[in-house]
Amino acid sequence: MAVSAVIHGQPSQIDDKNVKVEKWRASLYDQKVFIENKGQFDRKNGNKSTEIIYGASCEGVELYFTPKGLTYRHDEAAAPSSVYPQEGGTSSPSRETGEGGEEERKPMKFISQYLFMEWVGSNPDVQIIAEEPVSFYYTYSEEGKNAGATIKAHAYQKLIYKNLYPNIDVEYIFPGDSIGIKYSLILHPGANPSVIKMKYNGAEKLFMDAVGNMVIKSSFGDFIDHAPATFYKNNNQTIPSSFSIKNNIVSFALPFGEIQREVVID
Repeated sequence: MAVSAVIHGQPSQIDDKNVKVEKWRASLYDQKVFIENKGQFDRKNGNKSTEIIYGASCEGVELYFTPKGLTYRHDEAAAPSSVYPQEGGTSSPSRETGEGGEEERKPMKFISQYLFMEWVGSNPDVQIIAEEPVSFYYTYSEEGKNAGATIKAHAYQKLIYKNLYPNIDVEYIFPGDSIGIKYSLILHPGANPSVIKMKYNGAEKLFMDAVGNMVIKSSFGDFIDHAPATFYKNNNQTIPSSFSIKNNIVSFALPFGEIQREVVID
């Protein structure tokens, strides 16, 4: 499935009568690769209890991959009224007067907003494997007691959660010919698709549109998880499938239980 987004404050186009769809915001800093966390992403996913293993940046949204799931983070500049004083108002903490009586501006403040996707009931010891390394690496300046030191982090084009559920893997990539991030669930013989459950914490609303896409409304925009295309891996035979929502938990409806031959939910 491909996950795309409609970030608030940007123009959008109508894909169908129910859902707005647009390209994620383009950025010169988009990586579209998975970068190993060597400390540069610590404490940036809004949840101190989960360890970030890999991070990425895609069209205005930061992505943090943890053993429990995925965090979407969007940083938005504070509204002008909260940064600069209104006429007749009191002095703003974002402005100060220097020694010469001149007004000095403090750095712009940003507000971080989050959407958390949790793989409910998943393997706490899941292996997160990065594949297809790129030829370059990323550097970051360390903070805190090691301020001034440089972090060097390698990057990859594919991320695999191995045995996320019994006999079930999930693969993430950034498709080169489309927007957003793409994930595929690989169900090996013996897997039970009913155990796959995604819980969205921080979502304002979940619903399915007219064509079976999952729409996740958040405080900073709408995420569209496109309807699953399911098939047998050996011959590409199509298998009927769809999303299912219950108590804000998303699962997959397939016409059978235990898998006898390898299936891909794409």
